[in-house]
Amino acid sequence: MATTSALLSGFSYGSMSTTTWSTKAPELLKIAYMIMTTTSMAFGLLTILTSSFCSMLGPGLALRGTQGHESINKAVDTMREEFNMTLKYFLVMLITF
Repeated sequence: MATTSALLSGFSYGSMSTTTWSTKAPELLKIAYMIMTTTSMAFGLLTILTSSFCSMLGPGLALRGTQGHESINKAVDTMREEFNMTLKYFLVMLITF
């Protein structure tokens, strides 16, 4: 999910850097285009950030927790919750892309 999000965020950034203001399109359409592109890039970066933190910090909590198997259960439950939120971020990015 993070690699796909990184690819689509790069495409969003590339489309944001094009010159849309010099075209003869209505101003409302230009503003909507920029809002959707910015939203897509922002949620893509949020997806990358949360999935990276989960992959870095989740195993550490499971291995170095002080309560033994309860630390593993806590890490798995937390990573499941974060996965659900990250999936929602990813879907918003896809819809706005």
